[in-house]
Amino acid sequence: MSTQPIYYQDASSLAELIRNREISPVEVLRIHHERINSLNPSINAIVTLSDSAIREAETAEKMVLNGEKLGPFHGVPFTVKDSIDTSNVLTQRGSPVFKGRVPDADATSVARMKTAGGILLGKT
Repeated sequence: MSTQPIYYQDASSLAELIRNREISPVEVLRIHHERINSLNPSINAIVTLSDSAIREAETAEKMVLNGEKLGPFHGVPFTVKDSIDTSNVLTQRGSPVFKGRVPDADATSVARMKTAGGILLGKT
């Protein structure tokens, strides 16, 4: 494992660590949540966290342990800009006009990341 903290690892490196069972998707998500909790109050970078991320990380971990086929970004958390639609996650676009808006479908870029095994962590 690299000497860099997990939250500084690029997506490909994280996916490899997960695939090789050097770290679990649940642990990666926990580390990212801890980092967000420590920094976000002062920088306000994350505007919404995904409520389903932990469940998705647990499912991703089971897939790894069961030897299932994994996508290229399996278990890797990712964020998207709040202007990009995310199914069942607030997408308010930084505007009072869209306050409380929760899209029914993911934008193509989000859907592709999820298909590749990525876990939506939140909105920036």
